[in-house]
Amino acid sequence: MQTSAIPWKIKCDFNTLPTLFHGETLPYQAITYLCSCSHQYTYLENKTLANHQPYRCPICANETFLNANYFLKPFSWYDPIEKLFPKEILYALEPTIIYGQGQYKLTSHVNLKIPYTINLLRNTIMYKEHQLLELSIDNQGKISQLLNVNFDFYGYDKDVYDFEDDLLKESIIDNCTLLTLYKRKIVAMIKNTKTTHNLEIPDECTSMNDIAFFIKYPYLKSYEFIYWKSIEFLPKHHSLTVLDALNFINIRKEKSIKKVLFQHYKQQIQHKKPFAFHYIYALLHHIKDPNIIIQILHLPLDISGDSSGSWELFFTFLTSHFDEKRIAHLLKQFAQEEDYWLVDTMELLSEVSYDENHKNIHYQANNPLRANYKEVHDYVVHMHSSLYRQTLTHQTFTYTPKELTPCIRTATYSVHVPYTGLELFEWGEKMHNCLAGYDRAILSKNKLIYGFFKEDELVFAIEIQERKIVQAKSKYNTELLSVEKDFLNSWFEQFFKVNNK
Repeated sequence: MQTSAIPWKIKCDFNTLPTLFHGETLPYQAITYLCSCSHQYTYLENKTLANHQPYRCPICANETFLNANYFLKPFSWYDPIEKLFPKEILYALEPTIIYGQGQYKLTSHVNLKIPYTINLLRNTIMYKEHQLLELSIDNQGKISQLLNVNFDFYGYDKDVYDFEDDLLKESIIDNCTLLTLYKRKIVAMIKNTKTTHNLEIPDECTSMNDIAFFIKYPYLKSYEFIYWKSIEFLPKHHSLTVLDALNFINIRKEKSIKKVLFQHYKQQIQHKKPFAFHYIYALLHHIKDPNIIIQILHLPLDISGDSSGSWELFFTFLTSHFDEKRIAHLLKQFAQEEDYWLVDTMELLSEVSYDENHKNIHYQANNPLRANYKEVHDYVVHMHSSLYRQTLTHQTFTYTPKELTPCIRTATYSVHVPYTGLELFEWGEKMHNCLAGYDRAILSKNKLIYGFFKEDELVFAIEIQERKIVQAKSKYNTELLSVEKDFLNSWFEQFFKVNNK
């Protein structure tokens, strides 16, 4: 930013300035006006006779000048910066970018230049830079942002920095108009200089998250990889186009499979859905009949919860119990039901796939397992409960005061969290569902489970992740009644909406 963009007024004690009168004590102060039109005017004023006459720029007739002395004081910055400076000044600030500093791939700053003294002998102004924002991306694509002033977060005061919930804090930061503008400028600058600094950044990138993604995965050569899941498992030894990656996934030679694979991929990308290539890879590896593969690929399965190993485990489990036609029939049922049936089954299966010695558990059913989605889900729940009951007995959970605030007692319901693994297990037994499988997620602070009781009986339980209700189910995973939904919505509005402090 040009130093003349902000109209400043700065007062300096004449005796502290480099002048021909060095060593003498004179009763003067130097007052300098720096106009946004680049005109500069300095005059000496007797401190004992100061009359503080208003000043108007003779070039542009500007009469408004910001007091630099005020902004040089640390306590001056407690108010939101949008209230301290005119909007047009803040919007005009331009970031600076430093590339390749230690562990960081790049670091960007947004600074304000404030005059703090004048050299009267040379008639030059000296400036201090006050940093508003520091944003860095390290070599692993992790974004760090440091706010050095108080921004106006839609009415949030400076206590926003004390929030324990980092996800909430990030969502508030991302909704700040001024910070969003600065980030857009940073993105544009990175894209304009990417060739100079040897960054493989696609032109389609529009956000800092996009930039960070391709810093982490510089061998990926298409913006479409943004929508791929578990991308780190693709080969890294050379540059990859989407065609290269799809050919790596497709272990089959049949032309019909290749055709439907590309159709499936195209459909996912067109709708900007996550492309879970491990689902495709496991399917092609475990199912031999090309016609059944094609049939399954056309199913509208929810594959958004894919992780690197879950689909491999799931297909291993299915092929140990069913033939390929029954597997296709079962997956069709999962596709027709609510997403949680498939997601819960796969998550619990991943939990029970390895015992405490990390040895594979052999799935054995006393009675033949039918290809029915509920029976498969309940069977996996039973395996999980059998494995985890002893483990959960000694498990305890701790919560922050903020996480315990929603635990209230009303005339209708009392809301609780589980404090032990055994209590969580018992909740799952009462609800006839997979609540016991959430112990690790609770321990890692990934998820929160709240139970809603009526007269000491658990009526329904909910799963919260990233301040959103992921699931809310009654016994046997049934839907909540309308009266239960009304209470839940009111409760959630009170304790988890972003505009609540």
